[in-house]
Amino acid sequence: MSLVLENPSLNRLLYYYRRQSSFLRRELDRDPEAWEVYQRDFNSEVDRLFWQITSYEQEALSCGRAQDAERMKTFFARNFRKHFYYGELSRASIDKPFGYSGDFYVIDRIYSNNPVTEGYDRLFDNYFLTSAISVAVRNRKNDFKNELKAFIDSRPGERLQVMSLACGPAREILELLEENPALARRVHFDCYDMEPAALEYAARMLIKWPNVSFVRANAVRMASSRDISRYLPKRYDFIYSTGLFDYLDFRVSVKLVEGLRSRLKERGALFISDVRERYANPSVCYMEWAGGWDLLYRSDEEFQDIFREAGFSVSGLERRYEQQGILQYVKAQM
Repeated sequence: MSLVLENPSLNRLLYYYRRQSSFLRRELDRDPEAWEVYQRDFNSEVDRLFWQITSYEQEALSCGRAQDAERMKTFFARNFRKHFYYGELSRASIDKPFGYSGDFYVIDRIYSNNPVTEGYDRLFDNYFLTSAISVAVRNRKNDFKNELKAFIDSRPGERLQVMSLACGPAREILELLEENPALARRVHFDCYDMEPAALEYAARMLIKWPNVSFVRANAVRMASSRDISRYLPKRYDFIYSTGLFDYLDFRVSVKLVEGLRSRLKERGALFISDVRERYANPSVCYMEWAGGWDLLYRSDEEFQDIFREAGFSVSGLERRYEQQGILQYVKAQM
């Protein structure tokens, strides 16, 4: 316990959290439907704990003690993550059944925002779904849907080809088509993902829409290919990707954007999202320390540099932000 004892206030919070969690488990085992009575206090305690952890990490990093912060994080994961292994979403984040935390199923549960668990598990699912990052993910889905609609509306009467890279559940496409079924007659969507289960999941949701196709492909292999047209034989009017670049390093990101740029038609547009600087995300330590959900954070300038290095002129870039400022978007046009 020496690492935790180096930070007495954090140690006290961890001890209190474990004691309270034991009490809550007992109470909700007896009455699973009573979760609502405890949710507010539970949220406050988890917020307080991770506020302290975030403060510790920020201070350690600012003082050049990154190794200490990493050792504490590893120690926490080994000894305390088990106390957060409750609820459908936290378990999925920790277990990574498809290889990473933010998989298509987790993302679609965040989109749906409708927990089905009870008792102690329900406290965790509710907390997860109301966290800042989950709100940002829902905002991002709506922002991308609105951007798609605006682009399509700007090209009236034209037949358009749209590509979603790392499509996940593709819920923004489903909602867009349900809201305006007439789009199916002139817009074709190609959904690319490396995970077969994600493609199967999205295909089931979009089964009634013949204008949506699904293709299995690995974005990293696309980026490393000398000829991306082997993976993307068509050219597109609009290419977008929501959460993919949160996991790609700078070099791979540049190569991929460079390849995607080559597959745009004249007047085409590329629209990509990325997480901003680390502490722009208030959920960062909850995600990483408790959930094992790690992302690559970038400053606004670093994100813009990806497009500049990939051959886009800075004047052709349009920068936007998710409402909370956690996520950033770049729209790059030919």
